[in-house]
Amino acid sequence: MTSLGTSSMQTNKTILLRPKLTKWLVIALGSLAFVLIGIWMVRSRETFGWLGIVFFGLCLSVSLICMLPKASYLQLTPDGFTICSLFRAHTIRWEDVTGFGVGRVFTTKMVMFNYVESYRRSPKLRLLNTELTGFEAAIPDSYGLKHEDLADLLNRYKISLSGR
Repeated sequence: MTSLGTSSMQTNKTILLRPKLTKWLVIALGSLAFVLIGIWMVRSRETFGWLGIVFFGLCLSVSLICMLPKASYLQLTPDGFTICSLFRAHTIRWEDVTGFGVGRVFTTKMVMFNYVESYRRSPKLRLLNTELTGFEAAIPDSYGLKHEDLADLLNRYKISLSGR
């Protein structure tokens, strides 16, 4: 692991970023509150409460899973970056990406990127994403950093590799 604030990147080192646990803890506590409200509604003979129990029970389960150490991360290596969400990891090579920026999906700010023209995977989804956001793909979390700082880190890491 290496420091994020260095001006000259050491791209022979791995950078591992994990999401903030407080974010998932807040989501878990909020979901638990709605599950309890759903239980209270069911006990008051309101069948609509079951919908709340099921939906927010799933949200609670996902948030608890996301707090596990290897469930979610962003790893930068000399070969590419790996995005892991709910234990599913996907690696993207640096040479397949043009660069990183910050965009929005509705009201949610995200770090986003575009693929190089020669990249052929998921063309329809990439086109749809571009129409909606201006970017082809996104990183699902900011891993405790400001979105602009994460985009800058990814761009600096990618650029530093081009000089090798």
